[in-house]
Amino acid sequence: MLRPTARPRSVIALAAALLLLAMASASALSASALSAEIRLRTQCQTQGTVVTLGDVAQVFAADRHEADRLAAIELFPSPAVSRKRFVGIRELQELLAARGVDRFDHRFSGAAQVAIVGSRPMTRHEQKSLPASFLRRSERRACELVKQFLLTQVSAESDWIVEVALQDDQAQLLLDPRTELSILPQSSAATSAGGASLGGPASWIGTRSFEVAMETAEGTVRFPLQAGISLPPAVVVASRLLARGTLIRPGDVELQHEAIRANLVGQFTSIEEVIGMETTQPISEGTLLLRGRSVRAPILVKRGDVVTVIARTAGIRVQTTGRAREEGSLGQAIKIESLGNRETFFARVSKWREVEIYVQPTIVEPIRRAVGAAEQSRSQYQTPRSQFQTPRGQLQTQGADRDSFIR
Repeated sequence: MLRPTARPRSVIALAAALLLLAMASASALSASALSAEIRLRTQCQTQGTVVTLGDVAQVFAADRHEADRLAAIELFPSPAVSRKRFVGIRELQELLAARGVDRFDHRFSGAAQVAIVGSRPMTRHEQKSLPASFLRRSERRACELVKQFLLTQVSAESDWIVEVALQDDQAQLLLDPRTELSILPQSSAATSAGGASLGGPASWIGTRSFEVAMETAEGTVRFPLQAGISLPPAVVVASRLLARGTLIRPGDVELQHEAIRANLVGQFTSIEEVIGMETTQPISEGTLLLRGRSVRAPILVKRGDVVTVIARTAGIRVQTTGRAREEGSLGQAIKIESLGNRETFFARVSKWREVEIYVQPTIVEPIRRAVGAAEQSRSQYQTPRSQFQTPRGQLQTQGADRDSFIR
């Protein structure tokens, strides 16, 4: 008997090893194609408002498009004219990591740090617009600056809404967070000599003009700033603890300025809307009142009440009765059951124990006939009063006959 040869197993193992080697080499080739060498310069001079990776380093990659993409990554705003900023490899790696570039995918070489020198201001034709992300960052800083000023001028803390629109040159000045800023209103009538506000929060609402001052190496730089100031919409909150079933009166609620929450539906913006409503749960002081969740209109129809049903159409009004299958407030549609055939329909609550329904003229006539039939059937079970009454003349005649009989 011949033994099976081991050659097939060795062939399979060899094929598997070759396949793994091919996969490893392919992954290495793809990694080498995507990886790049970032070689730091010793010094660079910026020509724009933003420093890119291509300004501070030379980027080499097998894929030219990948090298261009890396070189175009924006790092930080350019330093001021004739001022230097030093960036090391470690700081550069952290800046790239914040922009989604893994430092382990690329090789860093060259100088230990690069000196970045601010160049001359570019002309309007040479200058490029500031990136939108940097512009938004400067506008946020300007808004915070205005809010801090308002908090010093108004005694009551308010959640101010401030909107500004900066030019590129103004935004450029506000990009460096280390720069100390100060702000004052351009109109001296806005503040008193002691710096206190002449009015409450309402006196600052609207478009206001300010002057921003900042200290630089060349001296104090000032520029005007236009800010739109407003307060959040006022919402109704409870001014005291309200028990369940309380009918709200003017002294129970108040208005507070706070940002309307997008995830809450049914917030009230005026006190008149909630006066006369009924609380559906205990409400603590300072809690928002929400339509349908914490307050509702008073219940005018309760479940099981016999209500008046009014059907209306153009020039016709039919009235009957029914039984409420559920409770309802003013203007709420509830289910009503007919007392005759026990059919159900929906009607809208109009008054206390009264509902109404608007129907088409073709439907009103059957309702009128049904109401007439109900009234007729009711009259059949009522005995006329004349059957129990005897005319007075007949009673007198009967009395005279009785007297003549007795004689």
